[in-house]
Amino acid sequence: MPGRVLHGIRSITLPQQRAFNALLCRLFGADWAATDDDHQATGDFEISAVLWALQIGPRGLANGWAAGCDTLSTVMAAEEAWILDNVGADDYKDKVDVLERFADGLCFWGLELTREDE
Repeated sequence: MPGRVLHGIRSITLPQQRAFNALLCRLFGADWAATDDDHQATGDFEISAVLWALQIGPRGLANGWAAGCDTLSTVMAAEEAWILDNVGADDYKDKVDVLERFADGLCFWGLELTREDE
């Protein structure tokens, strides 16, 4: 899956990749890819903060901000809701695995792009 994510992201132009990266930097800080890994390691997120921001999109983020929540609280609520909806399913671990691989690929790309820009 990380290969698919990388292929998909790399298929867009470099200026578009940089714009996408700039958006993620605005939401999560300049080191968003490393920070996302830290969130998982500390147990703040089971899967990925960045993944849930992409999942809920601009409308979901805006709704959270309008309700007075910060970005991390908003995406944490999205992850918690997804877990509650899916935890009892037979394929729960498979779903988590797919989402984690997607997030890993995305973070790998973010770290790679940051290194290229240095």
